[in-house]
Amino acid sequence: MAQEPGIEDHVESCAFLSRDDRIEARFDQSIHFIGIVEELMPEMNLFWAVSDYGERRIVEFDEYSVRRLSERAEKPRWYKLRSPHDVGNNC
Repeated sequence: MAQEPGIEDHVESCAFLSRDDRIEARFDQSIHFIGIVEELMPEMNLFWAVSDYGERRIVEFDEYSVRRLSERAEKPRWYKLRSPHDVGNNC
């Protein structure tokens, strides 16, 4: 069976992701979210990702089927990597 263009193998945990990877998260075979990995939390089996529209979401491996898109993420012009734990964040 041919693999969808631009899609890599199924990702089972944070160990197989890196910051700035572009992912797709599916629930019951429907795409629920496409975004860029922002922060990995392997101890909780989840990660934070942000969409091209600025929506930030937690993606839990227990809830979603995750695939890494083969192209490396190109961040939108407005996107600035920032940890939610930054001190003095004045957003």
